[in-house]
Amino acid sequence: MEENELLRGSGFGLSLRNRAEKEVVEPEVSISGAQIG
Repeated sequence: MEENELLRGSGFGLSLRNRAEKEVVEPEVSISGAQIG
C-alpha cells in the first residue's frame, strides 16, 4: 500500500517522509534530503 501511495501521489508520500525525517534529523538535513529525493 505504501508503494501505491507513492505512485499515486509522490508529493504526498514525500511530505510524510519529510516530516518523519524532520523529527529524526535537523531541518537543514531534511531540506537537503528533499532536494535530493
